[in-house]
Amino acid sequence: RGQGGRGSGSAGSGGQRSGRGSGAGPQLSSDQRGGYSDAQLRGEGMEAVAERIRKQAQEVVDRQRTNGELSDMSTVQYNAALEAVSRQVRELRVILEQQEAKDKEREWVPHQATGELDDQRLVEGVAGEKLVYRRRTEPDLPFG
Repeated sequence: RGQGGRGSGSAGSGGQRSGRGSGAGPQLSSDQRGGYSDAQLRGEGMEAVAERIRKQAQEVVDRQRTNGELSDMSTVQYNAALEAVSRQVRELRVILEQQEAKDKEREWVPHQATGELDDQRLVEGVAGEKLVYRRRTEPDLPFG
């Protein structure tokens, strides 16, 4: 027997069985009135579970078949596939680099107390306004 507390565990690990079965077969649940429904006892509803499992298994097989086809490609086939999409890949790289450069672009922020004199605020400066400078800073990133 295992050491430690007295909780229930699996029978194979030294604990006590919980009385809920081995896990094989249909899982029955009581109707809280001392019995099980006729549908549970006949195994109805298991067809839907079996169909779902078959569908998942077919998806796994299809995925493995696709991966196998890609891994079985020869160098000549790979180069042909690469050549077919190389122009689009190159264009996409250019677009992404332009977007990245645009994101890093700095902008002028007006109404600053220090920085470069803002030509558009000269009249306000003569009138006594203190915030007549502008500075180049990183733009505020939008949420999302």
